[in-house]
Amino acid sequence: ENDGDVEMTKFSVARDDNWVFPMVKEAMAVNDLFIFAAPWSPPGWMKTTGNFIDGHFKDGCEQAYANYLAAYVKACRDRGIAVKAVTAQNEAALSTRGTYPSCIFSAEQEAKVARLLAAKLKAQNFNTVAWLWDWNYDGGNGRLVRQLDEFGLKDVVGGIAFHSYNEKAAMMRAVKDRFP
Repeated sequence: ENDGDVEMTKFSVARDDNWVFPMVKEAMAVNDLFIFAAPWSPPGWMKTTGNFIDGHFKDGCEQAYANYLAAYVKACRDRGIAVKAVTAQNEAALSTRGTYPSCIFSAEQEAKVARLLAAKLKAQNFNTVAWLWDWNYDGGNGRLVRQLDEFGLKDVVGGIAFHSYNEKAAMMRAVKDRFP
């Protein structure tokens, strides 16, 4: 939470050094893991609420957020944790009505962050790809088609994250068939 720190000069994961990273490394020691990062919220200064709880992503913060996500991937790599994929937001169209961290992204905002993040990861030689959506099977079909087709992300992102919260898994096949 460093308001206006677009270049992430004050970025820190010190809080995660005590608990999160040691736990991930323990799990890596006993299993071959595919690790992807899915944030619950951008920093508050990038949101309409000014904090982690609820709100919408602010237009104009896309580059700062791509820098933030890339800084996290680098911090993980520096600690021996290879993040294979990263999404802009867990459940990018969900309002939690103030109950826990979340952020609503428009399709355009998420697409712009994904494009900027993919370019940044590539420029820094990370073996990490940007993913889209990160939510329900059924909710993203129209949104994903727009992002992959109209916004030209089909050759930019490395995949789509789906949650199995309902019985509509066939939607994954429909998206895959259209965008193999």
